[in-house]
Formats: sequence, C-alpha cells, structure tokens
Amino acid sequence: MDYCQREKKWEDLWQVVKLCFIFSHGNASVERGFSVNKTMLVENLKEQSLINQRRAYDGIKSLGGVENVSITKRMLLAVRGARHRYRADLMRKKEYLDKKTSKTQEKRKLENELQQLYNQKSKIRLEKEKEETEFEEKIQILEEKRKSLL
Repeated sequence: MDYCQREKKWEDLWQVVKLCFIFSHGNASVERGFSVNKTMLVENLKEQSLINQRRAYDGIKSLGGVENVSITKRMLLAVRGARHRYRADLMRKKEYLDKKTSKTQEKRKLENELQQLYNQKSKIRLEKEKEETEFEEKIQILEEKRKSLL
C-alpha cells in the first residue's frame, strides 16, 4: 500500500486495487446470508416458513441480538393470534384445493359427456349410412326389375 501510494506511476493500479477490495467486501454479507440459509434448511420446510425464519433472524440481528429485543404489547397480541391465523390459512388453502379439485372433476365430467355425444353421433351416422345403402340396394334391385320388364 505504501509503495503504490508514494509512486506516481502506480497511482492508477492503486485505484484498481482499492476497487477490488471494496467489491469483495460488498459480497461478504450476501455470502454470509447463504450460509445462514443453509443452516436454517431442514427436511420438509416450506418456502414461506424459511422466509419467515429469515425475517425473524434478520430482525434480531439488526437489533444486535436477542437481549436487545423489546417485547411489546403488539408483539404479544400477534403471538396470541398466530394459531387463529394459522387455522384461517389452512382453511383458505383447503378451500382453494377443493375448488381446484371440483373444477378438475367438472372438466373431466364435461369431457366424458362430450366424448359420449361424439360417439353417439358417429353411431347414428353409421346407422344412417347403413340404412342409406340398404335403400340404395333396394332401389337398384327395383330399377333392374323395371328395366327387365321393358
């Protein structure tokens, strides 16, 4: 550092080195966050749980530790209502899944009805074609008889 600052020809190099030191220091908190996330991950942890754990961790860390967290009345009320909010969220998710399932079942039912109608249509068409060929054959036989009588 002393050598680069004293020499005029190394001044530009010193500016680049300073920027490199600042850049690597700027990534330290991000990389530290990755290791914190890794320690928080456990099997079957849902995404929202990880997000909320990380929020709590960052909040406590920003206050300087658990000892510096003041428990307010608002926090106590929030904790008391947590179970109610949890149940409400479960009900909301269940309703969403039920709605999605019923839509899927309704769609499947409509597709089955549609397929049955297409099958009936083709069956009727085949019967009509068969009848038409029978009539055509009868007409042809009668035409031949008429020609033979003439």
